Amino acid sequence: MGFLGDILNIFFPRPKPTPPPPVVVPPSYITSLLNLHNSARPATSQLVPNTTLQKAAQSYAELMAKNSDLDHYEAGTPVDRARQAGYNSTYVGENIEEGSSTPEAVFNIWMKSASHHANIVNLNYKDVGFGYALSSNGTPYWCVDFGRIW
Repeated sequence: MGFLGDILNIFFPRPKPTPPPPVVVPPSYITSLLNLHNSARPATSQLVPNTTLQKAAQSYAELMAKNSDLDHYEAGTPVDRARQAGYNSTYVGENIEEGSSTPEAVFNIWMKSASHHANIVNLNYKDVGFGYALSSNGTPYWCVDFGRIW
């Protein structure tokens, strides 16, 4: 910066950039997604929210949004990420999506995809966590992690 820049900085310090606020999934999104997923399953096999899978899904949605990259394996496998978050199981599945603006829209897309639909109705899954984040250009990124601890 040089001497003059150092002097100016003493008398006119530049404000430090404020970090972005933490991303919080709107609670209504979590409730909607849980209700939508459970509507596709029998009443005797409803998914139960799991805070550890929620952490894994949210973290991954944020990473995809940060990198504007929709990829199941950007940071290891879904099992790797769930275990890193503290979910002690290797029985984990994941649905991801970019671009849908509402829980209903993303759920409808997943239901039209054979592999995503299979995860939603897989009665072996008992636990679920949802993630949602926006990229710098406002594109929504979604992640749902399913699991079961045997």
